[in-house]
Amino acid sequence: MDFELTDDQVSLQEGIRAFCDGRFPPDTVRAIEDAGGRLDRERWQELGDTGVFSLRLPESEGGLGFGMPEAALVFEELGRALVPGPLVATELAARFVPGAAEGATVVGFVDAGDEVLAIEHPVDLDALLVLDDDGVRVVDARTVAGTDAERPLDALTPIRFITDALPGGERVLDRDGAARLRVEGVVLTAAIQLGIAGRTVELATEYAKEREQFGRPIGSFQAVKHIAADMLVRTEVARGAVYAAQGDWATGGLWPSMSTTLWNLRTGEVTDLGTHRAGNAVNASGWVVADNSVLRDGAAVELAVPSGQTSRAADISDTGLVVGHAQAKDGGNNLGPRVWHC
Repeated sequence: MDFELTDDQVSLQEGIRAFCDGRFPPDTVRAIEDAGGRLDRERWQELGDTGVFSLRLPESEGGLGFGMPEAALVFEELGRALVPGPLVATELAARFVPGAAEGATVVGFVDAGDEVLAIEHPVDLDALLVLDDDGVRVVDARTVAGTDAERPLDALTPIRFITDALPGGERVLDRDGAARLRVEGVVLTAAIQLGIAGRTVELATEYAKEREQFGRPIGSFQAVKHIAADMLVRTEVARGAVYAAQGDWATGGLWPSMSTTLWNLRTGEVTDLGTHRAGNAVNASGWVVADNSVLRDGAAVELAVPSGQTSRAADISDTGLVVGHAQAKDGGNNLGPRVWHC
């Protein structure tokens, strides 16, 4: 897949980073933490004015008309700056909760099928999205009873455990809509986590260059280099996974079997492709790379190699170009890189 950003996407990324640096610097985030994670409604409104929550709304509805790739880039930057609040839920709700797109309404999220029900930022919420077996409904957050966590794991995110039955509300999406909402939420949440990871690598590297021990920067020691390199590799692998999930398709594995799974991000349809390894790449046509094979419509595609060799696919482009390597059938040496066209 082509992960190269367009000029417009780079400009969007730079713009939201400049906004976050100006409105959510570390001192501001620390002040929110000291206030028990209570949201600054003025800054939340600014997020709405900037277009964070209306990114994917059509221009005819007052939105920016972007797609999931642009939304993921923006949410990566929000994660990088540790911008607090129910960002994902409010963005998802922009289509059907009045005021969410503009930042005037703060929206939370809960999946009624979870074993433990909890909501984030309970005091600040105006509305709550409730996902259940029948779809999605919108509930008045003030009617949700529960017990607040005394010491939440994340000091920027107050938590309330729901103790009573969830109240009824207005049904806004059916079951298929709920499935799509779940997938979109996963992609945007993963983008936030990617931003946090990327900034963590940057800060750790900067510190390793400045901190000295035995008269030398600690970044010059091999053990520290290995740790920093491992952090970078893990972050870039995560980046590939997040960017791969920004199109019409996403792949991965169903828990706990981890069988190869294909998600259609437009319809919310989930397809179990039946192999025993999680998918690691998908192209615009929904062809998946999993367990070193290419799956098209659930069937393995033959990748030609000389007799005595076996193909090992690693990635696939939107044009059907497959990269990988060949290996001796007896499990011997790597025989070098290969390129196939499906």
